[in-house]
Amino acid sequence: MITRCVAGLWRYWEIRSQLSEGRERLEYIANSSHEPNRDLQEVLNGLGTILYRQADYDQAFAYYQKKLTLDDLLGDVNQKASTYSDLGN
Repeated sequence: MITRCVAGLWRYWEIRSQLSEGRERLEYIANSSHEPNRDLQEVLNGLGTILYRQADYDQAFAYYQKKLTLDDLLGDVNQKASTYSDLGN
């Protein structure tokens, strides 16, 4: 349940420029959630985006790579294409 809630908040933190708070919350969920699901995909996507906005490119790359693995596991080709686009940035 918490993963779903946090997955829906990352855009709020990005828009409001509360990147440090968003990063902290998203990292906690990304590192403690072990059940592969679409909400975790969104958490990893949001975390990668926030890290990119903070110019922490190495960490953004690492979390996008985790998301790419999850995309494969879930068989979600649309998300996989989106993740490749994010990695390209």
